[in-house]
Amino acid sequence: KDTITYYITTQSLPSSSFTFTSDLCLGAYDTLKYNGNVNTTLGYPKTYILWAVNNNAINNPPFQTWNLPVHFTAGGVYNYQANVVDSTGCFTTTSHIITVHSPDKPYIYGQDSICKTDSALLWVSPVNYLYVWNTSQMTDSIYVHTPGIYKVKMINQWGCIDSASKKVSFYPNPVANAGRDTTILVGSPVMLNGSNSIGNEFSEWTNGMFTIRNIAGPGDTTTIYPTSDMTVHLMVVSPNGCKDYDSVVIHVLQCRPPMVPNAFSPNGDGLDDIFKIMNPEDFGNLNSFMIFN
Repeated sequence: KDTITYYITTQSLPSSSFTFTSDLCLGAYDTLKYNGNVNTTLGYPKTYILWAVNNNAINNPPFQTWNLPVHFTAGGVYNYQANVVDSTGCFTTTSHIITVHSPDKPYIYGQDSICKTDSALLWVSPVNYLYVWNTSQMTDSIYVHTPGIYKVKMINQWGCIDSASKKVSFYPNPVANAGRDTTILVGSPVMLNGSNSIGNEFSEWTNGMFTIRNIAGPGDTTTIYPTSDMTVHLMVVSPNGCKDYDSVVIHVLQCRPPMVPNAFSPNGDGLDDIFKIMNPEDFGNLNSFMIFN
């Protein structure tokens, strides 16, 4: 009886270990890196990899593809299959799922124009993301005080970024002019004659004791009869709601001018027979009083 002995040597399967990023953003570049032994003989690798994505073969020369560069121009789920073949012909097939995420689109809302002394509230939709404004603020809303273009980057949970921008301008600002300071005698009228550089929706005069509002164009006039010194403030409001302020100081002299009639009838009837000053109590001394013609 003869016995024949066969020795069978079994080879370990080639490594199926790869390094890759499972979640990427649209437009990203990455490389699927093989972590196994790729020693070469006479310049040729002992191990090579046949690649496919979503069951479609990738037609790269297999000796050059144990590290596979990838670039994603569309979102979705990609199933990369790697058939690792060593020098003995043993092979291992493995799959690697990469999900490519698209960024979420931000939109900026708020005022397009503001008055010079005001601020505008800008806010981003949708909410509950990470935001980075070109003002360095990192909130979903900001107040702005100067004209310019405001930009925001919105970052989702995968680190994917999209951006939006909004231009904010200034309305023309009115310039109020309450007129020149003046000095009057008590009892004399003062015409408040204010102006606005660009036309106004309305103007308002006030000094704490009265308020006079004029709903008209520039050059509104108001007559007052001050009995003591006062400062009167003017506020003008443009059609866009922008405001400006100015004031005028009125000094009131308390001495009244001589009050004399413009005619008299010296006929002895007891009515207006005497031509005289009607307010002598306002004068301590009367130096002279003459009638001509």
